[in-house]
Amino acid sequence: MEEEFTVNAAAAAAAAAAAAVGGTTWSDGDVAALTEIVNEAYRWGEGNIWEEPFHRTDAGEVRELLERGKLILAQPQGQQRPVGCIKCEVFEEDGRQGAEIGFFAIDATLRRHGLGKRLYAAAESQARAAGCAFMRLYVLDPLHWDHPMKEALKRWYGQLGFALTGSSAELPLAGRLNNHLATEARLIVMEKPLHT
Repeated sequence: MEEEFTVNAAAAAAAAAAAAVGGTTWSDGDVAALTEIVNEAYRWGEGNIWEEPFHRTDAGEVRELLERGKLILAQPQGQQRPVGCIKCEVFEEDGRQGAEIGFFAIDATLRRHGLGKRLYAAAESQARAAGCAFMRLYVLDPLHWDHPMKEALKRWYGQLGFALTGSSAELPLAGRLNNHLATEARLIVMEKPLHT
């Protein structure tokens, strides 16, 4: 299956360039499809953490991330239609440059075929090319019980070289996600050093 899909950071960069001059390369259908992929992936991976119905994102946020070139996409060969994505955003902290990943989603029918690993590898490659010293991600984790998908996700990220930092971040309490938690939860921080 690997040869049937393209993991494409260049498509996001091209979209950002087009948006900068007032154009766009993303149809409403592409944006709607990617929005549904992200929302379904987060419902699947964070079940019982959020009240239903839960929507992780909306078309406006997805379009903005696409147009800013922040999403790396998985696409069927020769097609623009996205089937997965990962966000990779460079930031500076304490004089060091890092890359935050998130917004990681694969179409439900294509999971467990290596696309996630390929998307992650593209994000790490982009972070290294930008001169980042480390990568960071946040995992939403229930405070008082173990969520099977979250435990599996932490193990998977551990296999990729991420480690728990021992710190957690406050959940953003503004906007769409306000008051939609079904259980007490925190964002745990995981980081991976990049030896460039």
